[in-house]
Amino acid sequence: MPSGIKSRLVELINPEADSNVPRNDVDAFFDYNLTIQGNLTVTDKLTVNGTTTTSETETVQVEDNMIIVNNGESGAGVTSGEAGLDIDRGTLANYRFEFKESNDTFRIGEQYVSFDIINDTGLTAPEEIVGGTSGAIGKVFDITAGVAKVNMISVTPFQNGEEITGSTSNDTADIDSVPSTTDDTQAVATREDTPVNTGIPIWNNTTKKFETKSDLTTDGSTTFTVYDTIIKSDSISINTDASGNRSSELNLVTDDVNTTYGFQFKKAAGENGAGTILLKGTGGLTIKCEGAASLALGTSNTDRLTIDSNGNVAITGNLDVQGSTKAAGVFYTGTTDPTNSDRLNFDGNLYATKVYGAVWNDYADYWKAAPSELIVPGCIYIQTEAGLQLCRNRADKRVVGICSDTYGMAIGDKKNSVPIAIGGFVLAHIDKEYPVGTLLVAKGIQLTKAKWYEILLQKPIAKYIKPEFKKIYNKIDVNGRHWVKVI
Repeated sequence: MPSGIKSRLVELINPEADSNVPRNDVDAFFDYNLTIQGNLTVTDKLTVNGTTTTSETETVQVEDNMIIVNNGESGAGVTSGEAGLDIDRGTLANYRFEFKESNDTFRIGEQYVSFDIINDTGLTAPEEIVGGTSGAIGKVFDITAGVAKVNMISVTPFQNGEEITGSTSNDTADIDSVPSTTDDTQAVATREDTPVNTGIPIWNNTTKKFETKSDLTTDGSTTFTVYDTIIKSDSISINTDASGNRSSELNLVTDDVNTTYGFQFKKAAGENGAGTILLKGTGGLTIKCEGAASLALGTSNTDRLTIDSNGNVAITGNLDVQGSTKAAGVFYTGTTDPTNSDRLNFDGNLYATKVYGAVWNDYADYWKAAPSELIVPGCIYIQTEAGLQLCRNRADKRVVGICSDTYGMAIGDKKNSVPIAIGGFVLAHIDKEYPVGTLLVAKGIQLTKAKWYEILLQKPIAKYIKPEFKKIYNKIDVNGRHWVKVI
């Protein structure tokens, strides 16, 4: 500092030797750098008009109870869009705590700019840099493979193509790309002033805060309570209250629902609320057990229907069929006659008050056929040592009956066997049409009118009923056969 300036400063501060009396009758202005080696005490306001204030002290103590950031803002909100604090992390991106004007939220995290550089004369991180054209100020914390990452200090951004200079090293480089901002900050969520104890927070997008409800709580471990529903690690219990017979309902809204153990529907003591599992949507509901487990449904704490790992179904109680729509291979109620030929097998004894064959007309008994013998419905068969064979003679005493394909029930082993009609009405091959009630005997493979002595010898095996004019009867080829009554 020039000696004249130095003496003028001494005169302004201490005009009389060994005197602490300040002067307030003059203003001082210095157009030079000023260095004070001792302590500086300012008894009034300290105003800094520069763009950057640097403090190299280890500890900054502020007696005031409030720090104002973005002081002097004249616009409606933070004009620059954000205001807050940055924590210098050396060769890492600064960690920021800021207020975002665009969405009225506080955010924390890392935020920095990066750009390509060329003609680098030796910039090293960390170092403060200044833009030669824009005047932007930042601190480069990483330079890798020609890319500089910079923590911004000034609001003014760097520009593509300008030269940047290191404030310490005076080394330079040129920016060779449009600077891009990496914003890894996250919103700081606020909460209501008096949250519910053990309440589960829910985000309210209107108030921009987390809120709790007394009907949505947790015990802090594995149990959640939603209204009267208790959700645990191994079950979901939906309880009715004691005020009435309210029904509990579990709605599975999505198509993909995975529940590890199960659902429990409980009602208050003495109440009669119903439990319902309702799937909303068209994706379907699948209930199944993994591994070799079984699936059980029950009432009164007792299994009523069990499906084992092999798909076998066991029912404890009565099976009440209420569906009345006819379908192949199923049980149904109502008056619709069955027509399908699908098999429904039962291995065991079947007891019933009455058994009806509403569509089919006779009962049959399976007899083993002779090897290579044809099985022709409506034809007459005789018994031989090799098995049943087609009849070749008239009124053969070995005749066992008519092969049936109209039976409603058959007895015996079906494999390689002839179903012989033993009662009811059957379609048979006859040599011609006869009056109703005509007694018939075998005439080879077909039937014919019995002679008087054949009647005395009890040779007739059927009684003529009527011709069948349909070509197809209940999906059966008639082939010109007539209806007869087995006797």
